[in-house]
Amino acid sequence: MSAVATYHPLLVKYLAQLSTHPLRTKAITTGSLCFLQEVLGSHLSGLPAKPSKDVPAPLRALAKAHINVKAVKMAIYGFLVSAPLSHVLVQYLQKAFAGKSLYYGLRTSRVGR
Repeated sequence: MSAVATYHPLLVKYLAQLSTHPLRTKAITTGSLCFLQEVLGSHLSGLPAKPSKDVPAPLRALAKAHINVKAVKMAIYGFLVSAPLSHVLVQYLQKAFAGKSLYYGLRTSRVGR
């Protein structure tokens, strides 16, 4: 009896998008996770989203959903700054260490011998 690994269809679609559009997929994922992190953090800490009375309608709608403006700013930061920066820096690291293995570095750097 052979065991065949089946993966969740959403994971398959996510990995397909990640391989075809890596920067866009990372930006959307990072922005979403930054938003969720801030919403959960502010909710669990008990910080209320209190808008002033003269705020625009979208901010009032966010406050009714218990989402503060910082969560939106964190999502924008994750989408526009964090994901592209980490994407580029990882590319530089991969180019810098291309062809080198961790085992080789550990074997040649015997400290104390």
